[in-house]
Amino acid sequence: MGLEGKMERNVRHNTPRNEFVNRLLPPTPEQTELTRRWILEYRDLILSDVQVLRERADKKLLRDPKVRAQTRQWDRPYPLGYCGEIRNEVMDQLQGGMLDRGHPGLQAVKSFVREGGVIQPFWGIDSQKYFQNAIQIGDSILDVANDTVDRSKPPIVFYPSVAEAPIKRIEDFGEYASVAESYWNYDVYPNIYLPAFAPIFPYVVIEPPVHPDL
Repeated sequence: MGLEGKMERNVRHNTPRNEFVNRLLPPTPEQTELTRRWILEYRDLILSDVQVLRERADKKLLRDPKVRAQTRQWDRPYPLGYCGEIRNEVMDQLQGGMLDRGHPGLQAVKSFVREGGVIQPFWGIDSQKYFQNAIQIGDSILDVANDTVDRSKPPIVFYPSVAEAPIKRIEDFGEYASVAESYWNYDVYPNIYLPAFAPIFPYVVIEPPVHPDL
């Protein structure tokens, strides 16, 4: 199977249609070894190439009419609130970057994928405070949108192992509800109002108005 097929297999096999349920995969010994050999060994080169991808993503998103309109509506500057869009754009560029020999770090990522390494987008809880979109690469985590809550933070952060990363797998609906209330200012209630839907939608969420003073 070629590189393109392997990447598509990763996303198709590991990523559900609803990105809000994408979760970290427990790293296997095989993935840990592939990460050590191809990712940790070439970490600096990989991060240098990913920085280029992030800069390209920023340029594209800043020109996007939808992003520009939403930024005005939210009344907050880019990249605040755009971790999903940035992560997705970098993921889209990653495959093309691996085909470019001018990116030596991404050549190592290509070897990782060809030997069976898993790359997948996921959504988790960061530092027990907020939700974050990031990229799992075997037993490591690449956060390409680290500055989307606090613009003073570096835009890209790499965690060499899942165990060391502050971004954790969402294990249950209670964790989701707790963070949604504190981070998004949502009001979250158990779904006792539409019990037939409760197995699929266990909570009812009330979003705050865009302009609370209106």
